[in-house]
Amino acid sequence: MSFPFLDSGPEIRINAEFPGAVEVGVAFASEVLEVSISCARGGVSSISLTWNVDFLVGGYCFQDAWERGYGDLGWYTIDSQRHLPWFSAVSNASGVWGFGVRTQAKSFAHWTLEEGKITLHLDVRSGSLPCLLNGRTLVAAEIIQLSGSSCVDLCGFMRILSQQLCPNPRLAGFPVYGANDWYYAYGNNTRDGILQDSKRVSRWSQNPDNRPFSVIDAGWQPNGGCEGGPWDAGNSRFGDMGRLARDIAEMGCRPGIWIRPLLVGEPIDDRLTMHPGTLDPSLPENLDRVRRDISRCREWGFELIKHDFSSWDCTGRWGFEMADGVFGNDRQFHNREKTSAEIFGDLYDSIRSAAGEALLIGCNTFGHLAAGTHEIQRTGDDTSGKEWSRTLKMGVNTLAFRSIQHDTLFAADADCVGITPQIDWRLNRMWLDAVARSGTPLFVSASSEALGVEQEAALTEAFDLASRPQAVAVPEDWLATLTPHRWSQGTTQSEYGWA
Repeated sequence: MSFPFLDSGPEIRINAEFPGAVEVGVAFASEVLEVSISCARGGVSSISLTWNVDFLVGGYCFQDAWERGYGDLGWYTIDSQRHLPWFSAVSNASGVWGFGVRTQAKSFAHWTLEEGKITLHLDVRSGSLPCLLNGRTLVAAEIIQLSGSSCVDLCGFMRILSQQLCPNPRLAGFPVYGANDWYYAYGNNTRDGILQDSKRVSRWSQNPDNRPFSVIDAGWQPNGGCEGGPWDAGNSRFGDMGRLARDIAEMGCRPGIWIRPLLVGEPIDDRLTMHPGTLDPSLPENLDRVRRDISRCREWGFELIKHDFSSWDCTGRWGFEMADGVFGNDRQFHNREKTSAEIFGDLYDSIRSAAGEALLIGCNTFGHLAAGTHEIQRTGDDTSGKEWSRTLKMGVNTLAFRSIQHDTLFAADADCVGITPQIDWRLNRMWLDAVARSGTPLFVSASSEALGVEQEAALTEAFDLASRPQAVAVPEDWLATLTPHRWSQGTTQSEYGWA
């Protein structure tokens, strides 16, 4: 099926201090349409490119998210006011068309659709201010396109689109699964609690060739909770972090740890921050500090490092608040010669280099910019060990609509199964089963108070499934609902009554 719109010259609009000083190049290069920008005078904020098309007549468009999903991923009717971050697809009676910018882009890119027109918007600001390119040529985006017939397997089509978006994903090479303490401890974790988790998780896992992870979430550092560093020691509840990593390993688990690298908990020179207490990642000395903290976690012996909050700490906005722009007006980088997307890319590259062979999970990160450097992404907002409605909204939605990115961009983690007395086990049992059979990472937060014979047996079964390679489960009713009930995995069919 033909897909001609990228072959035609787009209408280009420039938002810059001196628009006449900006040059925009649009040319094909190695199966992508490359958009480049140069400017010798003043700053550039954004450019937009609009193509005339003939396929936007009815049907649905795919909505992804800037960072994590917030229960809002899905297929929607076409609306010119809807912003579609990074990539999208249109499905109607005539066929299906996919388009997007490749991962590790140098701009924040989103699409808007209206009948007869498709527009790509490229935000090249540095924080909330125009970027000063100073004559440098910036390859802002590489655009890909894909088309198929109306009879195409839509999930399969979206996975192929994701593969083309990220030609070189960095993958773990084995299924990732295990425990994370957050959804029963919520920061009130302890060394003894982690070791008890590790002992249980090791017992539930029967696979000697792929041992589970036991991940220490927020709360271990001197300031505790989700607060900032320093990240150089455990608090009084944890003690020697290197010793703890070794103890976890001796119990038969792979040790993992959480860190919030951009938030500091001690006084710091304002010249190093972009917001009180928040390191500005555009400054080399701050990237050096982040590398030291990540390296320390690896030196302690942790084999998985989960870094969190880089999106919020820099932008001051959650993903669902970014419809009118990624950055709040009060957030500015000191270095205005790089775009925000370049600065995030440098941050993620720095974390990658410091982590060595440890696996990386990005949480509250821009996964589209981290793909290719991170093995795993927390692809949705938090599930819950307290409210089932939150797990249904965030977890099920994320599992359904971000599974197309699993092993195409990274391992797509839809977040934990929080097994606590506050959540009806009948509902959690379904959620556990769905994630275990999905082919995506499975992490559980299991309170000892909620564990009995039935739960132990279900967790042993789930870990056996999650520890072995599986086909990715397909949501069969994802055009009709944001929380699909019907799933298929090869010849296996599953149906969940989430209510």
